[in-house]
Amino acid sequence: MDTSMLIPMLERLGWTSLQTVLLVALVYLLCRALPALSAATRCRLWWLVSLQAVVGLLWSQPLQLAWLPAPDAVAMTTVDLAADAIYTMAPEASAHLLANTPMGDVGSTPVAWWALALAALWMSGVLLMVLRTFGEWRRCRALLAASYPCEDQALVQALQLASDAHGLRRAPRLWMSDQVDAPQLVGPFRPVLLLPAGMNALQGDALDLALTHELQHLQRRDLQWGLLPALAQHLFFFHPLLRLAVREYAQAREEAVDAAVVGQ
Repeated sequence: MDTSMLIPMLERLGWTSLQTVLLVALVYLLCRALPALSAATRCRLWWLVSLQAVVGLLWSQPLQLAWLPAPDAVAMTTVDLAADAIYTMAPEASAHLLANTPMGDVGSTPVAWWALALAALWMSGVLLMVLRTFGEWRRCRALLAASYPCEDQALVQALQLASDAHGLRRAPRLWMSDQVDAPQLVGPFRPVLLLPAGMNALQGDALDLALTHELQHLQRRDLQWGLLPALAQHLFFFHPLLRLAVREYAQAREEAVDAAVVGQ
């Protein structure tokens, strides 16, 4: 088996994990040293941790710096070195060696057992995270299937006016559900705003604050921005500090939305 893909991937995974430790420590110390930082700023800083992790793992090509000199010679492969060494001998000896040298095996190195084991463990963990996310997606679909569109036209019109005031191109679909006790947005691309119905239905100022809170999430595009931390958490499921960064990002995001609602 060729190591051209496996070993570099494991190396990037290890180095990116180490860089994530350093970046999490830097952001954590910065947030503690500057308690006056706004929630929106802290949200962006913690989001950058996830960006660094994903880019560090998936981007295999380093930056080409203009001020670095280009290499004078192209690195020779093992086959080239072997051929040069053979051709420097006598013609008879070189012909005999070339005839008996298994050129197909030169340059290929078997993968070490530990590399295969690490890659298998990592891919198994990523697969488990994907399966868990798929289960959550199915639960959301079941929740939507048990919901129904809002029939209160006054509330739908109020949501449309509030969406226009927030600069949204169109208001989210408004549905009611007996299975939720608090408003929530479902779906990053075609969001549905679920409102509690029945005994948990909101009225008056509580309803206004809840609608404003969810519309702030849409205005900030939190559903789309949150896809990157979710991807980082899937790829680095084993990294406790990355999970900490994702939790801090989610908390700072909610605080930023609450601050915007209070400001309005």
